[in-house]
Amino acid sequence: FRYALRVSIATLLAMTATTVLSLVLDMEGVKADLTGHSYWIILTIIIVMKPGFALTRQRNGWRLTGTLIGCGLGMILFNVTQNPDIYFAALVITSVLGYSLVQVNYMLAAIFNTLFVLMVFHFLTPSANFVVGERLVDTVIGCGLALLCSYIFHWWEYSVMRPLSQAAKAANQEYLKTGL
Repeated sequence: FRYALRVSIATLLAMTATTVLSLVLDMEGVKADLTGHSYWIILTIIIVMKPGFALTRQRNGWRLTGTLIGCGLGMILFNVTQNPDIYFAALVITSVLGYSLVQVNYMLAAIFNTLFVLMVFHFLTPSANFVVGERLVDTVIGCGLALLCSYIFHWWEYSVMRPLSQAAKAANQEYLKTGL
């Protein structure tokens, strides 16, 4: 329940922040559509937040680093070549690697998934390199909200580690004694 409440509060904050920011920019006459990909913020929150604080912090770092590297590689690729065949090959490779590495190495999965998303949007709108910055900003906002909301009704892992480690030690000693 506490985890569900944290995720709900974080996503509510994300939706509120993007709506308020969009309204403020509209009132000032700035032409910006922040709600076009605001779901990236919510998606980041849902993917990054875990029931334990340490898991959220670890996943947060991996997501930020992976997105930063992926955006950098995407910009390099878009500036080095304009060949659609190379883009398509990169799209297929990043799609396969991104989805297959999620359980093995989340930071590499974040790199390849970021490249995959950027490639898809580049195929839809070839001249729109602003998507790279949008992806980066939305990920930073989502990771920040996820980390901030991890302190709400938190569950510190260290409070249950001692009894669990003592139980594991006792079980291993009993196993060794039985085996001998």
